[in-house]
Amino acid sequence: MDEARIRQLLTELHAELKAAQPVDARTRELLTELGNDIQAIGGGATPDRYRSLRGRLEEATAALEATHPKVTTAIERVIDTLAFFNI
Repeated sequence: MDEARIRQLLTELHAELKAAQPVDARTRELLTELGNDIQAIGGGATPDRYRSLRGRLEEATAALEATHPKVTTAIERVIDTLAFFNI
């Protein structure tokens, strides 16, 4: 697994999440939760933690697709990379 590539993508996604302007309370909560999930990965990520994050990112994609296309694109890059490494 290319840990550096995944970390880079997570850093980019975190920046997109912070920059996104929520349109409602639920979206704000979702963006905050995703940001917290990424921060929680920290330096000791395991494949199980990445799988868990991947599942949450997949769920978030549908919720954010229409209102936050840049965030959705960043999420999809992370999901694709995790899938490439069978995580």
